[in-house]
Amino acid sequence: MAISTKLFNEQTVRQIGLLNDRVQGLQDQVATGRADTRPSQDLMSAVKLSAGKELLSGIERYQTNIDVAMIRLDLADSTLEQIGNVAIRLSELAVQGATDTLSYADRQALRLEVEQQLELMMGLANTRDSQGQSLFAGYRTADVPFVRGADGRVLYQGDSGVHTMRISDSQSLPTSLDGASALQRVETREGPKSAFAIVEDFITALATSDTPEGREGLTQSVADIKAMTTHVAAQRTRVGAYARTAEVQAETLGKRELLVRKAVSGLEDADLAEVISQLQSLLVNRDATQQVFAKISQQSLFDFIR
Repeated sequence: MAISTKLFNEQTVRQIGLLNDRVQGLQDQVATGRADTRPSQDLMSAVKLSAGKELLSGIERYQTNIDVAMIRLDLADSTLEQIGNVAIRLSELAVQGATDTLSYADRQALRLEVEQQLELMMGLANTRDSQGQSLFAGYRTADVPFVRGADGRVLYQGDSGVHTMRISDSQSLPTSLDGASALQRVETREGPKSAFAIVEDFITALATSDTPEGREGLTQSVADIKAMTTHVAAQRTRVGAYARTAEVQAETLGKRELLVRKAVSGLEDADLAEVISQLQSLLVNRDATQQVFAKISQQSLFDFIR
């Protein structure tokens, strides 16, 4: 009898403990509105919930990448817009410089402004983002892409790589343009030419405008700077296309996020009516078990043989 009573007591205490744990778990669900999705309670729901949260993590990572890409693309767009404004002003100066009524002294005054515009364009081409990365250096984002060589002419020391960020499992988005494409390949009648070389040639033509070669150079500069203006506008259109791609992908990710969050919420949110019903049933069972245990544990051997 002693052995049986001990075993009964241990089993009953263990059963009451398990009931208390389940009651506590259900009370937590009622308080938080969250279902118990531990693998020990619901393996399938736990697996689905883990997969859903992993999807959300990936979506959030791509959304962050798109935000960073959009910041760089906006900066690239505004920078190209300013370079385009410089090109427009240079085009006006080229037309003015090629006018026969201008004197040599007048053209030297123009040359001073053109030199200032060249410095402005060079500074814009060396723009860096908020992280200190060059916009137009290709992969060499830590370098200054446009520098002056020993002869004083502007050289490109970046590469033709395109800085990108992944915005989906299968898609990477350019966040800017490489300097070679943006400013080194202006199509002129003489073939591809650097935008800086075009402006430098214009400066040389102004400086030598009292010679036949200089006056011929002024005429050439009018056409070349016009081509440069068109080229910069085309590069800005490319950046705009990248930005539009980012916007479309952001919308797609936003819709996908809503669907996944809804699915995750469905797994995490408790069915309160069902949980309360289970809780009430467990409380009744637990209280009944405790009452029976208390009554039996107080009985002696005489109670059983009576």
